[in-house]
Amino acid sequence: RPPFPDPETADIGEAERRREYLASAAYQERRQRMVEWEQKRRAAEAYQRFRAQEREGYNATVRQGKISTATPTPTPIVTPTPGRAPHPIPVPTPPTPTGTPTPSRSLVRNLALQNPQLPSGLEGVKYQSMEGTIALANAGDAALVHPNDIKQGQLGDCYLLSSLAAIARHNPHLIEQMITPHSDNTYTVRLYRRQWFDLFGPLKPVEVKITSELPVKDGNLVFAHGADPGELWPMLIEKAWAARKGSYRAIEGGWGDETMERLTGVPSRRYNPKKVTLEQLATFEQKGYAMTASTTSDWLVLGIDIPNFPDRDPLFTSKKLYPDHEYYVLNVNLENGSITLGNPWGWEEDVTLTIEEFRRGFQQLSVNPISP
Repeated sequence: RPPFPDPETADIGEAERRREYLASAAYQERRQRMVEWEQKRRAAEAYQRFRAQEREGYNATVRQGKISTATPTPTPIVTPTPGRAPHPIPVPTPPTPTGTPTPSRSLVRNLALQNPQLPSGLEGVKYQSMEGTIALANAGDAALVHPNDIKQGQLGDCYLLSSLAAIARHNPHLIEQMITPHSDNTYTVRLYRRQWFDLFGPLKPVEVKITSELPVKDGNLVFAHGADPGELWPMLIEKAWAARKGSYRAIEGGWGDETMERLTGVPSRRYNPKKVTLEQLATFEQKGYAMTASTTSDWLVLGIDIPNFPDRDPLFTSKKLYPDHEYYVLNVNLENGSITLGNPWGWEEDVTLTIEEFRRGFQQLSVNPISP
């Protein structure tokens, strides 16, 4: 996980300060310089690709025998005549290869559909094609996509699954629109990303194409799975997320605010729980905002547990909360002053806390203002 932001700056005014910075002349000048630099870099890369393709095209022509690579015969010299300089007999110039080789579409498609690398140390885990539908209407579900569909597996991506549960609770149709099935048993999952040179710019969609092959062991799903084995949407999004990162191991550990904005395309906000009031949480809930919360971290040095707050507080010693874990907000009750949280594990009961317990047990609140 990235380091937690300074509590003095992670308050409700963060969005206003960000907007002021985006409107400043200094940011506009910096952004213009970065755009110009990126354009020059891309032009240089395009030129290098053109030269490489030109060389490959020439080599292909040589292999086909159209151009001889034998040692050329010395060019005869014409006997000089008075008043004229000696000159060689002109030799025809080899024709310049026309057209540049392009990679086959099948190669590009195969590279795009490579399965993410599996974590080492998991014996007997392999990819297996799974049949099913994107979403199913299970018992107790108010919609096809529902938080009850999510169960975390043997992977530390609670931040991702909690973000999906929070979005599914308020806007299930958005998740349905993320996944597009194809007739060849593949799926396209729409995610979002930021340009590396424009960290405060708009989020842009990126499509990730994956197959229906999922990690299993003895026929059972190893990572994210749903209440019904034939309901695929949590596993497909998790696989697309891993494909973007390069492997399943690379998606262990993260924050809800960054994840939700890359799922919805809407910028998130992060808050310090110690400065958030119950009324603010209730307002977010009434507006249909997706919310997740990260518990306090447990210190480990070389695998050794260093005693700190989670080792002493009854919230953690009683297993009511777990350190280094991401929960999603289910309900905010102003009458009794409580907050109810869901656990992406899927088999733990919901947790109800007072606002004081919430402030004590959590280090970050992530809010995504996506409306249903």
